[in-house]
Amino acid sequence: MADWKAALFPNGQPLVYRSSLNGKPFATQWSVLATAPMEELLRVDSYTEIDPAALGQGGSMIRQRSRLFCTAAFEPVHFESQSGRKSWSADFEKDEIVIHSPDGEEPLRMPRGGVVYIFGATAHQAIGFAILDASGKFDEAHLTVFLPDPLIAVPYSIAPAPELQGGRWLRSSHEEELLLDAGVLRECRLPKKGVETTLLEQPPPLPAWIDDESLARPKIVYTPPASAKFTLHDVEIEGPVTPIGAALTIPSGEGPFPAVLFLSGSGTHDRHGIAGEIDIGTHEVMDYIAECGFAGLRYDTRGAGTTRHGRDVLDLGLRALADDAYACFELLERHPAVDPRNLFLVGHSQGGTLALFLTAKYGVEPRGIVLMAASGRPIDEVMFDQLASQGPLIGLSPEQVAAQRKELETFIDLARKDGPVELDAVPDHLRGLVRSRSWLREHLLNPPADLLRSVHCSLLIAQAGKDFQVSPERDAEQLFSSAREAGIDVELARFPTLDHLFKPTEGESRMAQYYDRSRHVSREFLHHMEAWLSKVKRLP
Repeated sequence: MADWKAALFPNGQPLVYRSSLNGKPFATQWSVLATAPMEELLRVDSYTEIDPAALGQGGSMIRQRSRLFCTAAFEPVHFESQSGRKSWSADFEKDEIVIHSPDGEEPLRMPRGGVVYIFGATAHQAIGFAILDASGKFDEAHLTVFLPDPLIAVPYSIAPAPELQGGRWLRSSHEEELLLDAGVLRECRLPKKGVETTLLEQPPPLPAWIDDESLARPKIVYTPPASAKFTLHDVEIEGPVTPIGAALTIPSGEGPFPAVLFLSGSGTHDRHGIAGEIDIGTHEVMDYIAECGFAGLRYDTRGAGTTRHGRDVLDLGLRALADDAYACFELLERHPAVDPRNLFLVGHSQGGTLALFLTAKYGVEPRGIVLMAASGRPIDEVMFDQLASQGPLIGLSPEQVAAQRKELETFIDLARKDGPVELDAVPDHLRGLVRSRSWLREHLLNPPADLLRSVHCSLLIAQAGKDFQVSPERDAEQLFSSAREAGIDVELARFPTLDHLFKPTEGESRMAQYYDRSRHVSREFLHHMEAWLSKVKRLP
């Protein structure tokens, strides 16, 4: 192709692709080619809209934009990305890729490793393919590309796929089926995932929001109850890697008070349990027990609120999360308003594993532990169940669920192996999962049943009956049986009409319901938990 710019962006019009999941459209991506202010550089601006409802979720439209500065040969020089309130950028130097976050932390540096292109948008692939095709090297191309989402450089190979009919099809080492016509990428299919991305011949106009300063979706703002019988103090804790933002609640009256450290589940959410447009309900739990005379500490997870991602963001495992939790526990234990003999841990979902991990590995001796919807089985069994139950809800076929299970099995086998990862043994399309290896490996090495053997305090296992993320039978019952075998003073409390967030739900629980802000944490559950805490603090 003599001039890829004219072929892909005729008359300056945008290059537009639409993605669908098994025939259901869920995303549109516009890309525009512009002249960069820096001499001899090109600029590719990309804008993406993702409809969560089409993926079986809730919330408003997700908007993302990126800007790539590159040479005429499409070698990346600088890349910027923004989604919601989060943004980051990368500089591609001769031997390094330097990642910058907006919060002022020291930049992350990684070897460039021969990266030729960045594939952060479908248009980036289209441009790279057009240039390779013009050089006559496309059908057997072997190169290294940078993937912005997992922040990793990966091998990328292309080979002809003559068995596919209806044009010039190729297959990449990332399990893509690629249709090219005169050097233009017309279609990209991921059969195992059910995703198909197609070039729109009659592109819709650019979205109106492209110049908006913020792409943030509606923000949930926590405010303490107007008649609160406690005071709330924002504090900063000197964490092992980065300062941790937190909120300390002190009940009215004279202390010292019994106290609770809340350990939240996986993901990025602030001290009050706000994760984007989802209100998990942490503040409802902690405000309630503060009203009942318990001091409490809730904190921002990495990358949320005022807690930064930290220098270990590319390899964040269970132990790093526990290090943060332990720093919070120590602050609560030393606070003059807290009775250190009556300290409790309340762990929701993954936070339950964290609570058990703190007692087993850090010598933490709480008065009692509350496990809210915690997994009782090894993490791989829970992940397999979640894929089997949630895959069909987002539209995956049984064959696609089976294919993704096989990939998950490969990842789990990788995580189980000792020593450094032998990347050459990892399929190209799974290289991005290496970023999550420490998290998965440390969970696999610390199944909840084993951690329970080190618990020497009272235990409340609270389980919702409509929880689709952990199983009321296979997880809660497993925890209960393991606790009894370990001689622990344990109670299992079941709440048949509640979901994973301990909120009432009608019918079958689905992810989309998490976005419904009219729902609140069950008072029945809150009453039960407070009664248990009060009973245990009175024990000799």
